[in-house]
Amino acid sequence: METGRNRRLLGGIAFLLSVLLCALALWRSNANDTPERFFEENQEALSKAAAQVLSGKTAEGITCPGVSQIDFWDGEYPMVEFQIEQKGLGSSTSYAGVYYSEKDVPLPFQNTDLPLTPSDDGYTWQGEGDNHGYTKQLAPNWYLFEAYF
Repeated sequence: METGRNRRLLGGIAFLLSVLLCALALWRSNANDTPERFFEENQEALSKAAAQVLSGKTAEGITCPGVSQIDFWDGEYPMVEFQIEQKGLGSSTSYAGVYYSEKDVPLPFQNTDLPLTPSDDGYTWQGEGDNHGYTKQLAPNWYLFEAYF
């Protein structure tokens, strides 16, 4: 009888340890999925997609692995935006990704006309209410972005 209880106890401990290890693996993989890391690992594919978008002045039909949405934003300084992360719903949504700036200038989210303010290692923008964001250069013509609404 004692042996059966020991087996159940060891089985329970093994199960809990397995769950803990899986949770740790998921946490570590999400902690490493930053726009910077994504860019480093996918720069060639992103560059090809950006060239396709700029040549046609549209993102329609263009895809890139790991990117949930690609947008072309025209203007004085055209940009191709690659959204890789969206969190939240409604008025508490955030977006993160990278963008290609054709003229190699930092731009606010979706190439709006909001002014950028220099910060420690990049630029910030402030919209209406609590809408705000951040951008910084990753490489020539390439920037990361974070936008919060």
